Amino acid sequence: MRIKILSWNVRGLNDSRKRSTIKSLLMKWKADIVCLQETKIEDWGTWDGQWVLGGDLNVCRFDYEKFNCHRRTRAMENFSETILDLGLMDLPLRGAQYTWSRGTGLLQASRIDRFLISSEWNDTFKTIKQVALPRAEGFLDSVKNWWSSYEVEGNPDFVLVQKLKYLKKDISTWNKEVFGKLEEQRSQALNDLTNLEQSSEGRILSEAENAQMINLQTHLEQLAKIEEVSWRQKSRCLWLKDGDRNTKYFQSVANANRRYNCIDKLKIAEHVIEDKREIKEEILSYYQHLYTENEPWRPLARFENLARISEAESTWLEREFEEEEIFSVIKSCALDKAPGPDGFTMAFFQHAWEIIKYEIIKALRHYHQHCHMVKSVNATFISLIPKKKRAIELRDYRPISLISSIYKITSKLLANRLKTVIGKLVSGSQNAFVRGSEISDATLIANEALDWKIKSGEPGLLVKLDIEKAFDKVSWSYLLTILRQMGFGERWIRWMKFSITTVKYSILVNRSPVGFFPPQRGIRQGDPISPFLFILAMEGLSKMIQQASSLHWIEPFKIGRDPTSQANVSHLLYADDTLIFCGAERSQVMQLNLTLFIF
Repeated sequence: MRIKILSWNVRGLNDSRKRSTIKSLLMKWKADIVCLQETKIEDWGTWDGQWVLGGDLNVCRFDYEKFNCHRRTRAMENFSETILDLGLMDLPLRGAQYTWSRGTGLLQASRIDRFLISSEWNDTFKTIKQVALPRAEGFLDSVKNWWSSYEVEGNPDFVLVQKLKYLKKDISTWNKEVFGKLEEQRSQALNDLTNLEQSSEGRILSEAENAQMINLQTHLEQLAKIEEVSWRQKSRCLWLKDGDRNTKYFQSVANANRRYNCIDKLKIAEHVIEDKREIKEEILSYYQHLYTENEPWRPLARFENLARISEAESTWLEREFEEEEIFSVIKSCALDKAPGPDGFTMAFFQHAWEIIKYEIIKALRHYHQHCHMVKSVNATFISLIPKKKRAIELRDYRPISLISSIYKITSKLLANRLKTVIGKLVSGSQNAFVRGSEISDATLIANEALDWKIKSGEPGLLVKLDIEKAFDKVSWSYLLTILRQMGFGERWIRWMKFSITTVKYSILVNRSPVGFFPPQRGIRQGDPISPFLFILAMEGLSKMIQQASSLHWIEPFKIGRDPTSQANVSHLLYADDTLIFCGAERSQVMQLNLTLFIF
């Protein structure tokens, strides 16, 4: 089933021209569902089709839709009048009284989410109903009780990590008790329902039996929804395909992912191995070698022309972590992405924030002051994602780091701060990261430079670089030196040093962790701050090429006819993809080779 959805922020549907435009769009696109936003009209008589309005409307209709509310407010009355004026139907909500709450109790709870439908929609979909998806009853209450029962002494980071370990164990036990017997619960409910239905054929059921039958039907629906949610999380399917949203679809995605990511054979040199133990040993050996620093000595990087942040900006970057900033980071994270070694997704932290926030805030403030946490926070799984079908060599796999939830929050906090100043630190050659620029600008500049070079009739050299395993081979000492020369404060440097040098890796081979080893170089793909650190690391190469160009060791391509206003283009960078423009003379090629060798 394929559905076309048309959404338009129309702003003023009373305008006849806009109504004509909408009709034309409908005829052209033949949309199945139409969303018109901010229509701002009083008379909806112009719309004759089937339509539905749904979402977080941020207002209740009746006083009983808000906990502990004993009067109907003017906003409620206006909302009800609007529904009547629009000729909409407000379907009853099944499965819950409220759709929003804060905290673990009902001190703040209300129904602010709803679907409103037109009579035409109701005529077409006669069996439509509005149902609140079930939540496991008492889960947050259980979390609150468990969390408050743990007695742990030590530094705040240690306390947080230990309490999360205890909580993980309790949730695992609870999960087996509540969700581990879904099939058994469903069979029992179906059996009880069948017995009642058979009894109803021979006699009139009592009021209690009728109520039991309704409860059993509701319970079966809840079990089906719970199973769907479970398989959706296992599938890591964060979008829906062709409108399908059912357990079978998510189950097939989860199983397909497992088959696709399974490493059942591996090509090493010219030999193919299929023994599971040998495969694990080869993969572990490969990544231990990859993250080993092969050069015990490197020249000290000194750049005279690096951009610097101001002292005020450095102080701002190192300011205290506040509760609002921390929770904003948690809310911005994808909810059900694969967890790291601690087993917690960001969905849990969002829902349980009011329960666990005190320990999180204390741990982060301790980190702010001391610039380190317990080592387990930086434990990392490396998940091997195939770049293509039938991958058989290790170079065909992309290593993605699955980091712990606490480290993810910390790293994203720092990444959000860093991205506010990074535009000041990178040169125009890293065009995509300069504020106000577009990624496509680099392509346009490259084409323009090439066109002018061809028109000039002079020989030139265009070098395309793709740095192999770029993230994995970043030198820690080089990166920290770059940060110091860019004006970052000592506290920030210590934060970055903790992030990149205290890591310990385990490789996930067919969903099983292998090894536990410390790297000597590299930054993690999957770490929120890594892309920004890599950009700053590449700025060193940019400055080296820029200096070689300014000293006329290499001649850049020139754009324009007038020598006094020509633009020089020596290089363009986007992440680990680099274009270098220079003359074709042997001396320039040798100088470029030396520059790349030093870098």
